[in-house]
Amino acid sequence: MSNGRSAALQCIACHANLTSSSLDHCPRCGADNRAWHAWVSADRREHLERFFLRSAWGRLALVSLLLPPVSWVAFHSGFFASRTLTLLMSSLLSLTGLYLLFTSRDALWTYELTHKVVPRFGIGLLPLGGVGNLIFSAVAAGLVVTSPVFTSQGLGVAVVLVGLAFTAQTLGAGLYAVYAYGRWLSRTFPKPIFLQEACLSQLVIRATKPRIQVKTGDTYETVTTQVAARSRTAQAGLIPLIRAEAGTDEVWEGHYLKAVQHWRVVSDKWGRVTQLKLEGPLEYVPDLGRVCRMFDLRDGGKALDGEIILPEKKVFSR
Repeated sequence: MSNGRSAALQCIACHANLTSSSLDHCPRCGADNRAWHAWVSADRREHLERFFLRSAWGRLALVSLLLPPVSWVAFHSGFFASRTLTLLMSSLLSLTGLYLLFTSRDALWTYELTHKVVPRFGIGLLPLGGVGNLIFSAVAAGLVVTSPVFTSQGLGVAVVLVGLAFTAQTLGAGLYAVYAYGRWLSRTFPKPIFLQEACLSQLVIRATKPRIQVKTGDTYETVTTQVAARSRTAQAGLIPLIRAEAGTDEVWEGHYLKAVQHWRVVSDKWGRVTQLKLEGPLEYVPDLGRVCRMFDLRDGGKALDGEIILPEKKVFSR
């Protein structure tokens, strides 16, 4: 594609790979990807314009790139002077950093949203950008205060600090531009699935249910499942504890027993299952919805339904 992105389109909501027959609506999560497909297919110039020119912070980042060459003119230094090389290095660092921010804008916005779901996951874009602006302001204020007493050696140190401050300012503005771009993404396209916990849970349960079984004796029984507990991982994934139940023909005190097994599932933020394992022992509990008639003397001592479990048989329950 002309904008430099991968030709394999992924769903904006769940990152499932889309085929030519499923570009409009994701078969995995049902998200409407028509607008997203059009945006990904847009010319790279439109992406540059959206990121840099339709945001005050993007425009400031571009203006910040001009600070080193303007300072070089102000210092009246020769082309090969150390001060010039310092400012040139500042320009290269600023330009490289801004390019990396632009090419990583979608991933950085995902990082920001993950931080909102799980606050302990890293530092948000706004605080990071604020650090760059704070460095620039602190250096500028320090130079204004100390400039009257500069020596020639002090001027060299000042130029190095100025170069670092210019780079910090450009990157700080660039991070704010990423934030502004990400807010536009959130207003325009479907939200990522990890922001929709109920939908994320449905994806995970649907993926794991065919693999969940309860073994009673030598046979695997058909099960019904429900989520017993749910939590999030440090990367905004999901950890549901699934309770699987299977009916049995065994009877205890007038009720059939059901076999219960718990499964622990771990998924990533996009609903892809990374771990599925048994949690705890196999349990038997009375099924209160299935009543079994006990022995009736008029039936000659025969069991009318099912098997009578002897009192010494252990029944496990939570």
